[in-house]
Amino acid sequence: GAMSVRSGAPNGQKMVFEPFHFSTNTRYPLKEDLARINEIAKILKDKPHLRMTFCPVTTGGEWAELFNEGLAPTASTDLPPEQEEQLLELAQIRGRSVRAALIEAGVAADQFVICGPSVDMSQFGLSFVTVSL
Repeated sequence: GAMSVRSGAPNGQKMVFEPFHFSTNTRYPLKEDLARINEIAKILKDKPHLRMTFCPVTTGGEWAELFNEGLAPTASTDLPPEQEEQLLELAQIRGRSVRAALIEAGVAADQFVICGPSVDMSQFGLSFVTVSL
């Protein structure tokens, strides 16, 4: 569920939830993650003082699928600017899709922040949007 917490939150540190994952070159989270958006929306609506942060990240894994015939990047892989731009744009679109889904589920826009998009070439799994409190 939404409360799949990856790291604890003692002493007022931020709580990190399971991220939303995305298939290659898609705008919306995997079907199994969509239900969690509604769970998170319920948490936010029940506790209007809470603020969540969502950060969209494209991965080396997605880069490999889109630009390198599925072959993983290495430490020496140079990311051409036009490819980086395309990956950042995809991450930004995903951030917007999560934002739209939250607002559609009744969450106030001031209850969450969408980070700027990023690319993490060291991650080889699915691209994702992190969720933290």
